[in-house]
Amino acid sequence: MDEDTRKRVLVAWQNRKRETLTHSFIGETIEIGLLPHIQAQLFARFLRGDLDAYPAFIWR
Repeated sequence: MDEDTRKRVLVAWQNRKRETLTHSFIGETIEIGLLPHIQAQLFARFLRGDLDAYPAFIWR
């Protein structure tokens, strides 16, 4: 991959991470870049016993 293509891919990825969506379980609007962090928090809550089941994120 040449330098120009690499930069364009990285810029596109950074812009995509700033887009928002509404998380189906928590009901809040979040940036796509925060999705792994939110899912990790939900998984930790499940492991601690705060949640009965892990709410997996399904992209629609």
